[in-house]
Amino acid sequence: MKPEDIKPDTFPNASKKVPILAELPAYLKDPANYKKIRLALLDTLATTHSHSDLLEWGACGQCQMKVRNHAEMIRKLGFTCPAQYYAWRKISEKVEERMKLR
Repeated sequence: MKPEDIKPDTFPNASKKVPILAELPAYLKDPANYKKIRLALLDTLATTHSHSDLLEWGACGQCQMKVRNHAEMIRKLGFTCPAQYYAWRKISEKVEERMKLR
């Protein structure tokens, strides 16, 4: 099959919105804001120490406070649930990847 043979109506789902992302605020949908938002969220998780295993990390009060602050920031940005955040992140990464190819 050649690219010329593919018609736009061949992919009916391509024009549909992802329902979980339909209610996001406009600033989250703007690809220009992706890096800023992503860096701000990563900064909330950054620590000055590390742990050798998961049990040690789970018992660390400072690390658990970082995870709590990260979850609060996700909610403050306008995400309603973790699934919405991860779907936004996945789609934003795909958009960024495609923009690099141009």
